[in-house]
Amino acid sequence: MREQEYYSIGHGGYVKAINVDKINGNELYTNEATTTATQWIGKSVVLYDSQGNKTSKQLNLGQKVTLDKQANIFDLTEKGDGYNGGTNLYRIKGTNDFINKYSVKKIRQPLPRYTNYTRVLFVNDGYLYNAKGEKVIEKDNRPNYHKGGSITVTSMIDITDKTTGETVRFYRLADQYLDIDQKRSNECYIKVSDTKIIWGGNNLKLNN
Repeated sequence: MREQEYYSIGHGGYVKAINVDKINGNELYTNEATTTATQWIGKSVVLYDSQGNKTSKQLNLGQKVTLDKQANIFDLTEKGDGYNGGTNLYRIKGTNDFINKYSVKKIRQPLPRYTNYTRVLFVNDGYLYNAKGEKVIEKDNRPNYHKGGSITVTSMIDITDKTTGETVRFYRLADQYLDIDQKRSNECYIKVSDTKIIWGGNNLKLNN
């Protein structure tokens, strides 16, 4: 209806989808949202490319912009940005340009997820491993991830256990950090055998 999404509320009435947060308690996503560029840090509204790098492109304050995807910096680059939670971004519709979520006025509904990587589903409870293939032990040896959950992975690696000689394949995670010897490392892994691919598997590379 005039290129806008609406929901029927019966008796000939309609409500704009953008004005609805939840249906039957379930969070509602929208395909796109139009908002306004605002100043957050500095004097300009900078844009990022699809690898998470700042570009020379800028938006004017108050400029209208239509967004169609949301992403975390770890969806764009394995390097992250030094923040444990990562910076959250929106993609500008019809481009490969991204904008910091705090550089636009808040949108009401979440947008579909964008990632350069692969999403996997846990078919078993899963544990976190470091770059040596050593399990990161939680209190009471509880799993870090539970069956039915999902997570984004960026690449694969084969790690050989020096004790048993067994080689195990792992996925590298896109959005996790470990504190090792008082240094922060984003080399965090899960076992491939504990998961199955939901989508994006063609993007995976074996790094050894």
